[in-house]
Order: sequence, then structure tokens, then C-alpha cells
Amino acid sequence: MKPIILSLMLLFISSLLLYTQENELNNNNEINYLSDDYTFTNPFRIYSVDKYYMGWQDPRAFIGRILFGKNFNVEKNLSLIAPDANWDFKSISVYVEGRLASEIMFYRNKYFSVGMGGAMEISILGRNSGLFDVYDFSGQFMVFADLWLQNLVGINMKIRFIPMYHQSTHLVDGFKGDTSIKSGSSYEFGSIAVYYYIKNFSIYLGSEISYNAVGNSPQLFRIHTGLDYRFPLYKDQISLITGINIAAILDKKDKLGLIKDPWHAAVNFGLGIEFYRYAVALKVGYGKPRGASSYFGYETKVGLEISLLF
Repeated sequence: MKPIILSLMLLFISSLLLYTQENELNNNNEINYLSDDYTFTNPFRIYSVDKYYMGWQDPRAFIGRILFGKNFNVEKNLSLIAPDANWDFKSISVYVEGRLASEIMFYRNKYFSVGMGGAMEISILGRNSGLFDVYDFSGQFMVFADLWLQNLVGINMKIRFIPMYHQSTHLVDGFKGDTSIKSGSSYEFGSIAVYYYIKNFSIYLGSEISYNAVGNSPQLFRIHTGLDYRFPLYKDQISLITGINIAAILDKKDKLGLIKDPWHAAVNFGLGIEFYRYAVALKVGYGKPRGASSYFGYETKVGLEISLLF
């Protein structure tokens, strides 16, 4: 309970600091208008614009998240990958999944922007007593270029090009109770995605193709689509929000022969309230994990998610 209370206190304090920035940037009520060059004055994302041109529930999006919930498939997946290990499932009290992520702009004007993004993800199994277990851990890095079509052709659309997105895991050698299993799964891919905004709806479609698929079970291809809807409660700063992301993924068969079905699907859904850069929502996730536990089967996760766009 104490970690949850501390997290909420930190979120509240940081929201006050971030709101100061929002007051400076929200002088123009047209969310589709990029009138300034934020190259040096603000290297981070402009909340009043950027939130409409990204996927809130896209797991690839560089959005900070923390999920407190239940993973219904922990026991099945761990037992399947290492049936002889002495797993302790009875003392697990909560599943916690955290993601620290952000983007930085090197240059931005009303026509295009160039920048980079970075993220670290960790999942742990909280227990009633004793040490928490690390369930999954991975990192991501990318460089991108955005083309904004609002001031070019009058369409509320952004096209994002990612020439290099690096995904890697950092847990190996006995992580699953068997020292013969190395769960590294690193790869790089290029991607393109299109984001379109119309009347409180954000619609997007994207694809990823790997060109450096190393490791035991790297991703080869991913296509995904999604939809976000915001119902404004106070201007464009506080809204009810719902979002869904659906993806089809092709993995390279691993060297150990543990992956039987290289094609698999993933669905992420959220419903909650968004205030400034934060959203508090009921989260439901279904699919195979993307980190060190990539040998696992499908997982269903349900819980309370707090996200931060910064």
C-alpha cells in the first residue's frame, strides 16, 4: 500500500509542475495548429497537440505507465517454461508493470519534427512478504521524424517515420529456473505510422519490419491499428478517455524450439479519465509479452493503470 500512496503523491506534485507549462502553451485553442518552433524552448512533447496524434494504448508509444493488477497466466507460463523449478505462487499478491518513457525533440516547427525516444520496462510479482520477483525486463530506443500535414494541406494528420527502433531484453541465464535457457531477444526495425484526428477521435495505423533480427525469438513483422476517443469535461485538459490497440505480430522461431506459433495477436484496451498529461484507467491487456518472457504463452492482464505523457 505504501508504494501506491507514494506513487500517487509523486504524480500529484509533478502534475502541478507540468500544468505551469500547459498554461504557457494553451493560448491557442486550435489543437491542430503548430505555430511555434519549440527547438530550444521546449524539447519535450507539446501535450495540447501531441496527445491527439499518438496511440494511448499502443504498447510501442513512449508513454510512461504503471499498472497495478493481476496477470492471470503467471503460474501457467512459468510452470510451462520450467516445470521442475520451485516456484512460489501462493504468496503473490499483486502484479506490477512499469514503463519509464519519454521523447525529446531535436528540432520542431509547424511542418516537421525530429527527435528520439527511450524507455525501460519492468514487471514484478509483488508478494505478501519477502523480496519481489522480477518477471520481465526490457528496454527500447528510437529515432524518428514526424511530418505534420495540418499546415501543408489542411488535414489533421501526422506521419511518423522511424528508421531505427531498438528493442532488447536484459534478463538471461537461469531467469526462468533453468540455466540452459537464455531469453535474450534483441532486434531493430523500421516503421511508419499515420495518425488522423477528427472530432475527438484519434485513428491510427502502422507497421514494423525488422532488419536486424538477432537473439532467440525476435519480432520480424508487426501491423497494428487503434482508436482513441476523448469526451471533454473541462476544455481540452480533462476528458473521459477510451482507447484500443490491436496488433498482429510475426516472430522468428526461437533456437530452442519453444515457440510453436510464430503468428500471434495482441489487444490492449483502456477506459478512464485523462487530466493534463495523466490518465487513470481500467486496463485490459491480452497477448504475448514482448520482453525477456517472450517464450511465454498468451497473457491476460487486468488492473488500474496510471499513464504519463511527457
